[in-house]
Amino acid sequence: MMDRVYNYIGLMYKANKIKIGFKAFKNLSKGGRVFLVVYTSDASNKIKKYIERWSLYNNVPCIEFGTKYFLSKFLGKHKDVAVISIIDYGISVKLKKLIEQSGGEIIGENKGL
Repeated sequence: MMDRVYNYIGLMYKANKIKIGFKAFKNLSKGGRVFLVVYTSDASNKIKKYIERWSLYNNVPCIEFGTKYFLSKFLGKHKDVAVISIIDYGISVKLKKLIEQSGGEIIGENKGL
C-alpha cells in the first residue's frame, strides 16, 4: 500500500501539484497556498515542530509519512527530501485518504478535508 502512496506522490509531482523541500514549504505557506503538508519520519525535529505549529495555527493538516530515502527515490531526486507541500485541494484530499489507509499519522486536522 505504501508503494501506491509513493507512486501517487511521484505522479502528482510530475503534474506540478506538489512542491518539494522545506524552503518551498516556507515560501508557499506565506501565501496560504498549501492544502496539505507531508514530512518524513526521519525529518529533523526542528522541521517537524515548525510544520506542526504552522499546521495547527493555520488549520492545515500535516502528515508524518515514510522516509527520506523512499520519498526521494519515488520523486526521482538524488538529494534527500523530507517535506512536500500539496498545492491542489483535490490532490490533498486523495493523498490524505491514501496515507491514512497506509498508517500515516495526521497531526493538524482541517475540518474541510
